[in-house]
Amino acid sequence: MTGLPVVPVHDLEGHPRDRELIAATHGRSIWIVDVAPLEGLTNQVIADGGALFEPAPAFQFGEEPRGGESTGQMWWDRPTPGAGARIHYYIGEELAAAVAEAAEGEQDGASPPAQGPPGGQGAPGRQGMGARGPQVQIRITDPEGEEFTTVSGPAAAGFHSVTWNMRGQAPTPDEPGPYQKKQQKVVAARALVVRDSLVEEGWDEQFLDRMVGVLTGETDRSAMMRMFGGRGGGGGAGRDPEAFRERPGEQMGGGGGGGFDFGRMRELASLVMPGAGVSSVFRRFGGGRGGGPAPLAEPGAYTLTMEVGGRTLTRTLTVDRVGDVTGDSSPFDEEWEQFLRYLERLEGRR
Repeated sequence: MTGLPVVPVHDLEGHPRDRELIAATHGRSIWIVDVAPLEGLTNQVIADGGALFEPAPAFQFGEEPRGGESTGQMWWDRPTPGAGARIHYYIGEELAAAVAEAAEGEQDGASPPAQGPPGGQGAPGRQGMGARGPQVQIRITDPEGEEFTTVSGPAAAGFHSVTWNMRGQAPTPDEPGPYQKKQQKVVAARALVVRDSLVEEGWDEQFLDRMVGVLTGETDRSAMMRMFGGRGGGGGAGRDPEAFRERPGEQMGGGGGGGFDFGRMRELASLVMPGAGVSSVFRRFGGGRGGGPAPLAEPGAYTLTMEVGGRTLTRTLTVDRVGDVTGDSSPFDEEWEQFLRYLERLEGRR
C-alpha cells in the first residue's frame, strides 16, 4: 500500500499515456502509482521466468540554490518526486533458484563479495550472495556505448524495483599531500585545546563537539550541517527543533545569528586559526570532496543490461533534463558549498 493511507477511494482512472493508476480519495488529494510494470507482467513473461520491463523516462530537475533566506517558523522539505530513474524487473522461481545456487557456489570457501547499496550508490559488486541475499547487477551503458555504472537489486523470486540516482561512479579519493596532512594535524590539535578551554568558560559542549569534530575528523561535515537544519542554515544548536520561534522572519538568514549563534562560531574559528574567517576554516579543514564528484548522466538513451541465470535482458532508458542542473558535483558537495557560501554572506553582514 506504498504511501496510500486508509481512506475511502471513490474513483479510479488509468492514465493511457503515462500508464499510471490514479485514485481519488474522499478528501482533497489524489494518489498515483506507476502500473506499467504490472501491465507488462503477462502470462508469457511468467512462463519465460524473467523480464526487464520498459522503464519510464527519467528526468533531472534543476533547483535554485538555497541559503540565507528566512525560512519562517520551520524549514519544510521533501524529496523531489521522480528525481531518480526507476528500474523494474521480474524473476521467476526457477530463475531465482538458479541464481541462488550459482551464488552459493561462488561463496564456497570465499568471503562475500562487496555489494553496492541499492540505487546505484557506491561501488558496484558482482552477482553473488551479499548481506542482502542473492543480487543481480544491472549494467548501465551511456549513449556512446561506454559502461557508465552498475546498480544491484534482489535476485529473489518476484517483482522488484530499484532506483538509479542518475550518477556514475565517483573517482577514487586522492591521498592528501604531506603539507596538507601536517596542517590538518596542527589544526586538529589546536581545536581540541580550544574546545577544552571554552568548555571551562561555559560554552555548550554539544555545539563545540560538533564544530571541533569536523576539524579533527571525528565526525563528518554533515553533522555540522544538521546542527543548522541543513541546506543553508535553519535550525539551531542546543535548541528544540520543534520549539516555536517568535518573529522568525526578523532573524538573519532564517536563523543566522539567532539559534546557532554565529558570533560564537566566528570566535571559535578565530581561536583555532587566528585571522581566518569561519568559512575559510571549514573550507580548508572541514572535509574535502574526496576523489571528485560522481558524474551526472547527460540526457540521452542509456542501455540497461541484466544478466541473470544465463539469460541477458536489455532495455533502453531515456534520461532528460528540466531546468538548470549542475552536474559537476555530487548532491552533498553542492549542499556543502551552499552552506559555506551562506557562512560567507553572514561574515559579510557582520
